[in-house]
Order: sequence, then structure tokens, then C-alpha cells
Amino acid sequence: MIELTHSLNKKMADRYLYDRYDKFSEENLPSEYFSLDDDSIRVDIPQDETKIKKLMDEVMCLIYMEPDNPYNYHTTYASARGFNSNEIVLEIVGNHSRKIFIYNLTQNEFDLISREKCNEVSFVANMYIICNRGKIGRKYGDFGYILSLLDAGHFIENIKCFSIEEKLSFTLDYNPCTSIDMLRLPKPYQIVPLVKLDITDFFVKKQENLWDNENVNKVKFSDTYTGNKSGSLVDQFIDKVLESKVPIVEKFSNIRTSVKVKELLMRTSSQSAQGYSFFPYECPDDVLDEIIDSVKLSLADVTDDLICVQLVMNTDSVRVYEIKRDHVNTKELNDIDMNSLPHDSLDYVDLKNVSVGVIMYTNCKLYEMNEIWYQYTYIKMGEIAQRISNICGTKELSARPMKNMNDLYMKNRLMESDSYDPGYFIVIGKSMNDSLKMLMR
Repeated sequence: MIELTHSLNKKMADRYLYDRYDKFSEENLPSEYFSLDDDSIRVDIPQDETKIKKLMDEVMCLIYMEPDNPYNYHTTYASARGFNSNEIVLEIVGNHSRKIFIYNLTQNEFDLISREKCNEVSFVANMYIICNRGKIGRKYGDFGYILSLLDAGHFIENIKCFSIEEKLSFTLDYNPCTSIDMLRLPKPYQIVPLVKLDITDFFVKKQENLWDNENVNKVKFSDTYTGNKSGSLVDQFIDKVLESKVPIVEKFSNIRTSVKVKELLMRTSSQSAQGYSFFPYECPDDVLDEIIDSVKLSLADVTDDLICVQLVMNTDSVRVYEIKRDHVNTKELNDIDMNSLPHDSLDYVDLKNVSVGVIMYTNCKLYEMNEIWYQYTYIKMGEIAQRISNICGTKELSARPMKNMNDLYMKNRLMESDSYDPGYFIVIGKSMNDSLKMLMR
């Protein structure tokens, strides 16, 4: 088992780091697997359920637009090209009833898709983050699975921020593999449950009859799927993830944070049709200290030193802060070209004057671990990236997470240890392309 696990995790790292640009054209771009009805009836949350309604209104929904941004509609959390491809599924159980809802982002509502009898009596509310490979795959092919993991982390971090402010607790299960049957869908390798959040505490009244009068089946399921299982690397990997029995459960309650829910609106990547470039600006020491403290706090929750974070300061002699769970190291490097950090892409990106580059690395010991830990680590990197982005928003700094990284340059020039591979990248600074931000509510 170790040999096979090692093989798949190592192949995933190579395929979706160093080799992904060369092989992307080989991937089959699937069609969307299921979608919401356009004419679905609005499902109103009962007025006394203020916490879950507030979560929808302040964190989950499309909340602002940037007219100059090619991905101009935004939630409070970052997503690959603003695609927001993960499905958010709500499960309400209690009083011998079980109801399943899918979140409708454009309408900011939960649509009921199934109702059935069950043996459970006590009220429980679970929220699932699910990778719909057909949805993200229309844009990114199999690479969309990796982006979905990062997107899930961005979403989770803002739920954490909300729960801290509202003094709510919840439990995160990073291996909800046994929950795949809840949607009663065929081809389970196309619908991958990433995280389950027990948000029972978010409901003021434990109402087992919640939404009992609503219509069922507002979701259209595709009769055919062009991305049938082909035995690709991602198919093999997801098969192993779904078979995994390794428990990864974290209890989340109040921890220190400097970002308020209303300040989540301040986050921006400042992407524009003209591209992405920066004014010269040196990151203030107090902002740098806050980012470092935040990263250390986030890494304290990550199992077994699986992630290392570098802050690359764009100064005359490039200063690099290397952060792990138990220590921070500093080193200075010469002849580092900030414009060599991203991979060439269709977007115009000029990092000559960027203030900080944040690089997250995955520990190569992942290659000897169960596949679920690989998935977990990428979700965690998304959480850290969102936490940093939220802080930058409060400091009027642009922060753009990027996956188009020059992995070989980062590993060869910045990371002295062979034990880590680049996983995620954020650029921070005063953008020359600030868009006019317009609230949608």
C-alpha cells in the first residue's frame, strides 16, 4: 500500500506542479455534471435562524463587483478565476427526517433536492463542500480538482472568521469519504466530498421541520457525461481518496484574529483587463509582523509540519522569512527576479514592484502518506492564503493568490531543502490596477 500511495502522491505532485503546463492540452474538458434550475423558487430561511442567514448574506453570496475586473462578480473569498465551482450542500437531520439542499449562489438560497425518512432523532446540521469536477473541468480539465481543494480552503477560512465573531463553534471533517452516498449520484468520482462542517451551532432553533413545505428536485442532472472515467491519474487518485478511512477531524472554536466579518469585503486581487502590476511600496513592519503571526497561528493547526511558508520581501537584497510550525528563519538572497516567480500566462503580470511574494510549500513526506493527506494539505494552503488575503484587505493592499507558479525557479533559488515542493503563491502590494468596487447590496 505504501508503494502505491507513494506512487500516486508523487505522480500528482509532478503532474500538477512541474509538468502541468506541458500536458494540459491532453486533458479532456468535461461538461457540467449537474446544475440548478433557472426558475427555482426561493427558499427563505426562517427569520429566527439569524446566524445561518447572516452567514449566507455576509460570507457566502455574491457580494460585490469590480467592473474593470474580467472576473467581475465576487464573493468574500477567493476562487480560481472567480469560478466558485465547488457545490455547497446542506444536510438537515432530525425527528426521523433527513433533507438535502444545494446552495444557489446567484439567488443566495438553499434549494431542497431530497427529503427522506431516517432513524435520527436529534437535530444535526452538516455543510459539505463538494468538488463538482464537471463544473470546474469545463475550464481547467483535471487540474480543476487541485483548484477546487484550494477554493475549499478559502471558503473555510471565512467561515472561521464568521464563527469567531458570532462566538460559534463547529467541527471540520477533512475526510468525509463515507458521505458520497448522500446525493444518491452515479459516477461518484465526478462528485468528490472535500470537507464536512458540523454547523449545528449556527442554528438558533433546532427545527426538524425546517423547509418542510418546499418543493423537491430543483437540480438538473446530466443524462450523459462527456468526461467518463478514463483511468486518468486524477481518477486513480480520487478512487484512493474515497477509499481512505483515515480520520482527519478538527474542532474549531474561538482563536485570535484581527479581521472582522465586515472587513472581508475589503479583500481584492485588483485584477483588471489591463493586467496586474504594482507601484513601488515596501511592506510596513507591523503588517509584516501581523502576516507572520497569522501564518504561525494557521500552521499550528496543520498536522506534522506538512506546510512551509516563505515570505519573499522585494527589497534590494531579497529578504526571505521561512515559517514552519515551531520556528521562523530569515535569510537574504541576491539576484532574485520577482518576475520569474510566476509562470508565463495569457494575463499580463509584472511583479517588478510587488511588495511581498508568499510561497507555500508541501512537505515531500506526503509522498509516503495516504492520499487523503495530500488533499488535506492543499485545502489547508487555501485557508492560509485566504487568511493572508483578508489581512491585506484591511491594510489597503492587493493580494492575489496564483497557481501559475514557476515551480522550478522557486524550488531551485528559494527553497534550500529538497524536502519541500511549491504548492501555492500569493503576490501582495499596491496595485496599479485597482478596480472600482461596487457593493451589490
